[in-house]
Amino acid sequence: MIDGGFQASGDPFLEYGRRHPGASASFTAPRRGGEPASMRVSGLIDSDTAEDFLEASLEALGTLSRGAAISLDLRDVRFVSSTGVGALTKLLAAAESLGVSLRICAVSPACEDVFSILGLLDYFGITPSSGPGTYSGDDGPEAGRGGEAGSSPPVGRP
Repeated sequence: MIDGGFQASGDPFLEYGRRHPGASASFTAPRRGGEPASMRVSGLIDSDTAEDFLEASLEALGTLSRGAAISLDLRDVRFVSSTGVGALTKLLAAAESLGVSLRICAVSPACEDVFSILGLLDYFGITPSSGPGTYSGDDGPEAGRGGEAGSSPPVGRP
């Protein structure tokens, strides 16, 4: 565990933000009324940040019950490296093993480009956009890339 992380502060991403000024993330626990948990990430997910990002994300996942859902918002991620993609795939695998439904609800153009080049859009349950700032999901342009949570299905292997 990151020294001074989730266990001590109640926020799994507090130390992550301190250690990586160019990146930040937040976790919101599930709310009454059925609203799922959520994680929102901004900045960079690269070789400098990926390990700490994954560790904090796993701590957040560990607070959820089997059958819970969590949305992952990547709309403010400016850059994701191959190491960052690796961390995201490990996060997906961990969610699956815990019985948690992880859904990417929004992606930045930078993330979408990398996922597309690597052939991972389907793997991450992302509907490709039809142009800058748009999203071609069932719920319209606000549903995904750059918009609010929408129609992306739970993440998983096709």
